[in-house]
Amino acid sequence: MERSKIIGSSPARPEQLILVGGRPVALPDAVTAPEWALERDNVQNQRIKVTLGLIQMLEGVLDSNYAILHCSPDRLQEIYRRVREVADSLRSHLGPLLEEPSILPRLEGARRSARASFDVLSNTTLRDLESRPERLPADGLQPLRKMLCVTIGKLHSFLQETFGRIMEADPRSQFDRDYYLSKRFPRDVEEAEWLYRGVINLSDYVSAILEDATEAIEPMVQRLRRDELLPVPSAWQGVLDFVGLLRDLTRKLHEILALRGIRFDEMELLDLYARRLPAKFHQMTALYDAGKDIAERIKASTPETLPLREQALTDLLHAHAAVATRVAALGQEILAMILDLNAFLPIWHRSIGERRALLLYGSPIEAPSQGSAPSS
Repeated sequence: MERSKIIGSSPARPEQLILVGGRPVALPDAVTAPEWALERDNVQNQRIKVTLGLIQMLEGVLDSNYAILHCSPDRLQEIYRRVREVADSLRSHLGPLLEEPSILPRLEGARRSARASFDVLSNTTLRDLESRPERLPADGLQPLRKMLCVTIGKLHSFLQETFGRIMEADPRSQFDRDYYLSKRFPRDVEEAEWLYRGVINLSDYVSAILEDATEAIEPMVQRLRRDELLPVPSAWQGVLDFVGLLRDLTRKLHEILALRGIRFDEMELLDLYARRLPAKFHQMTALYDAGKDIAERIKASTPETLPLREQALTDLLHAHAAVATRVAALGQEILAMILDLNAFLPIWHRSIGERRALLLYGSPIEAPSQGSAPSS
């Protein structure tokens, strides 16, 4: 940030003036330029430096939630160590700086707001992190991975909001211009666009898969429930053909999960679909194969005498019914999951669009429609 210069006051305006970027900026009433210079050098500049430094520290481990959940133990330990360092610096450096009052009313309001947010963060996220050991344990890491996803998100949001507040209230503020001209803004836009387009493509693909699933699985589920008999291999082939589509869907879900900008609850939901859909399909096909094998064994060992043959036939029908009922239930679960995913994706896409609009337009004001002319 360019250092401001003190230029005194104007005869027409009694306010104290400072020069910022070649332009005079008036200080609030009753605040002199020397007073602001003292606060600027001793406190405000330190707040800005510390906050920016912590943001940079955290961005070094700002991996996607999916990457944190699946990275190696060594990488996880590095992320954990860095997050603890950021937490320690928050308490020892930024916290005390946020306690220092400001002589500028707007900056004091921003400081109070940031301090209130820090107190909440301190009593929840920081306290939880500090209660944990300095090094991660050798096993049982999944809950800690989830904790890190949430913690990193909260720390990063707090630091970004604090930086925005204190910069906006600073009389030298050029926060918006600095952000939009920085390398981070085009990176954020690019990531938002990738996610936005990726979810559109995924939504279209899931809609197509839903049609295939309705044609391949839904009639099979109805027949299994009605007849309580496992279908012959030729009739089952339509279900097996669906496995290729499901593999592609799982791959696409993992590609989306690897992108930045996904919130933790969204990531958990997609990860659930990516794991459960192929698992359920594998259970269904494995159960069908086991059921057919049992049926063949019963038929192969059927006795010659009539009473025993009737008993074997009864056993065969019971085996078919038991397995068919379970296969039908698994098929219905798969259909329901695809239906749920198909309903979720358009809602998620709209939510990403709203977040994207906030990124591009900088406020919750409705973004211009495609047909409207740009403002001058």
